[in-house]
Amino acid sequence: MRLPDVIGIGPPRTGSTWLYNALRDSVEMPARVKDTHFFEHFDHKGIEWYADHFRHATGDRKIVEICPGIFFRPPARERIKLHIPNCKIIATVRDPVDRMYSVYKLQRHNGVVGNGTLDQVIEASPNLGGANRYAAQLESCFESFGRENVLVTIYDELRAEPQAYLNRICDFVGVARVELSSRPYLGSDINSFARAPKNRRLARRATAVIDWLNSHQAYRVRLALQRAGVWEFCQGRGEAYPRLTPEQDERLRERYLPEVEALEKLLAIDLSAWKKPRDAGGRKSRAVRRSLAPALSGIRFSAPSRGMSQSSPCRLPEIIGAGPGRTGTTWLHRVLEGRVDLPYGVKETQFFNTFYGKGIDWYTRHFRYATGVRKIAEICPYFFHPLAPGRIKTHIPNCRIITTLRDPVDHAFSAYKLVVHFAWAHGSFNEVLKSRPNLGSGNRYASHLKTWFDLFGRENVLVTMYDELRAQPQSYLDRVTEFMGVERIALSARPEIGDDVHSFARAPKSRQLARRARKTMYWLQGHQAYGAINLLERAGVWDFCYGRGEPFGRLTDEQEHRLRERYLPEVEALEELLRIDLSSWKKPQVRRATVA
Repeated sequence: MRLPDVIGIGPPRTGSTWLYNALRDSVEMPARVKDTHFFEHFDHKGIEWYADHFRHATGDRKIVEICPGIFFRPPARERIKLHIPNCKIIATVRDPVDRMYSVYKLQRHNGVVGNGTLDQVIEASPNLGGANRYAAQLESCFESFGRENVLVTIYDELRAEPQAYLNRICDFVGVARVELSSRPYLGSDINSFARAPKNRRLARRATAVIDWLNSHQAYRVRLALQRAGVWEFCQGRGEAYPRLTPEQDERLRERYLPEVEALEKLLAIDLSAWKKPRDAGGRKSRAVRRSLAPALSGIRFSAPSRGMSQSSPCRLPEIIGAGPGRTGTTWLHRVLEGRVDLPYGVKETQFFNTFYGKGIDWYTRHFRYATGVRKIAEICPYFFHPLAPGRIKTHIPNCRIITTLRDPVDHAFSAYKLVVHFAWAHGSFNEVLKSRPNLGSGNRYASHLKTWFDLFGRENVLVTMYDELRAQPQSYLDRVTEFMGVERIALSARPEIGDDVHSFARAPKSRQLARRARKTMYWLQGHQAYGAINLLERAGVWDFCYGRGEPFGRLTDEQEHRLRERYLPEVEALEELLRIDLSSWKKPQVRRATVA
């Protein structure tokens, strides 16, 4: 069970989202979400629920979570100490007046507080934002984890000198420094709010739905709804937030002066900039503004959920696992997670066969978080598609290709179950094979391989065998990782990895329902709503639509004999092309209970 080495505890509204995006390619982060909220909200779900967020971490890189809700919650810090006694802590403190106003907007955004002014909300909730009692919370952190294990940073430094700020973080975490010059899409104010909710009740319900999705780890659904503009509709569209007036600013600075002085004393630093009033326009005084000028004028930030920046580099895969299908592609994708950059939110984009008409920008968006530090790959069965090799060559001329070939009889029977499962065909195996003589593209491995060889060069196409994956998975994986140019992956450290992930036991009970489910799934995939697909899968919707019918039988001896005769020329052509012995594919096999 792997747990974080370092936790960024906030507090909120101090650049935690920026830090998450800056570090995400250099350390292991929670799968599919920025902050799990385990230690403050979901500890009742058990430490295994939390550890599941880091299931892809192998221990080769530092494990980090950035969760700002912990800072002002002493019980949450006690839980960290209980489960991760040697954890290191990062805290970022911010001008208390700026932070209080930002927290006020956050709470109104979420529908937590009413539609009153800042003065009214603070009067009703004097402890809003933890009342900025930085010193007391930090002192407690020092006592629990040791002062040497707690890094305290200042938000002003992030805004004025982001590279210096990030260097301090990286040195403390123990990872190589991240150069911001190579990350032009990073920005600030990612979660700033311009307008209050138009309907507080709707905003509150949206917040409750978000919390429910988080608790069920339905992070991709939440992201899909965010991309669709649902949260913005529910939590925005109201009146614009006004700036603080000079009178409000002065009252707040008097209110928080004892807290600022206590923090100065605790950290032995000068925070006089936090005691100065703003000008009449609601901005910081000239002296303070000059100190922040490099940050305020030098960087522009945008939320990753809104698409790539104009200046973001266009990154495409260096390696594509082209299949064909039913040869362990899902297994390989799961093994490579966390070691290479894969399409965001989905295993296979199906761009070069099904969604090519959407344009290369649609495809590129799947790799928007790849920085180039790690290899970029996709595992998607393009092998038999006649146009896919040429399309890949057009857009990624130096791409390297991985293929895995399987006993053609097993592959044909597995392909039969697949087409019946998705309601592309129905009937017995013999009936489907008669109506679809090219089922599984006729297992014409040799002719298709020759196309890949001719386009990409034989040295850039790795040919592996499914038999090796089943018999010696570590040896198979070692060949793949060596070809990709990534570190060897020890399967002994990944006990959760299995096989036959997408085997099918039963045909659909209703072919019409299965067909409608397939069309819905493709529509969602075309709109990159992968979170919705996964949520429906976890809820059992796809199993209900695609299953519950008659169980698939086994191949009879007579069927197998006919198929081996049918595919014999293809097997011999492949032997000649690869100069290997495939005599085992010419003999009847001792069959397992099921064929995936």
